Amino acid sequence: MKTIKLKTPGDTFKGKVLNVGHTFETERYEKYAIELELTYVAITPITAQPAHDIEAYNPPKVGETAVFFVNAAKVADGKPHHVGEEISKAPRRVGKNGLDVGDTLASKLVESTPADVNVTFQ
Repeated sequence: MKTIKLKTPGDTFKGKVLNVGHTFETERYEKYAIELELTYVAITPITAQPAHDIEAYNPPKVGETAVFFVNAAKVADGKPHHVGEEISKAPRRVGKNGLDVGDTLASKLVESTPADVNVTFQ
């Protein structure tokens, strides 16, 4: 199964939620996985750049199942990471308590910031 990576501003995906995983801890932060059947993909492929330790990335295609990992770490002010916060707020806008199997999730990278800015690791 492929992973969804949004690296270039404008990268976008949309899909039907197949599963929402539980939060788990990694070496660097907590995260959880959302498994999707993709219905729209506009993600820029990444060319390998060994000198900069960048691996090649070919995004998944429409109709494929892919995983989007959501950072569940807290930022310096104690709030959830902005992506996780937006995903938790979105269902409330339509009168739901959370993201469920069968829901549609879409995301677009608006701007790129340095990785892990103001993220605390607990």
